[in-house]
Amino acid sequence: ALAHPQSLVLGVDRSGDRLGRRLGPHKTGKDAVPPNALLLRAELATLWRMLQMSGRRVDHHLLLYPNPYPKPRQRGRRWHFHASLPLLLALGGSLEVRSNWLPYLLEFRAAVQAVAASPA
Repeated sequence: ALAHPQSLVLGVDRSGDRLGRRLGPHKTGKDAVPPNALLLRAELATLWRMLQMSGRRVDHHLLLYPNPYPKPRQRGRRWHFHASLPLLLALGGSLEVRSNWLPYLLEFRAAVQAVAASPA
């Protein structure tokens, strides 16, 4: 948010605990949430659907260390296998994903390429 002061920056997490740690009353100064940032406890797929339905566009998506769900039976829970991936891409803007697990990043890239190559 500090790097983009003219933009509204949404931070979304489904964990109230993580948001609570970030929003604690002791957060002041450089640790405070900037005025152009809004932290939301929400399901990201639902937010993407609502943004699309309202005709909104996004300038930049940043997925920071999403849960990779490493067990094979959990693959469907990974963002790049989630049914909402086309929604994310349809909102426009650039997409940046950060992870410390290379297989996750490689799968994500392949899934984005497959969605982009598929007919609308």
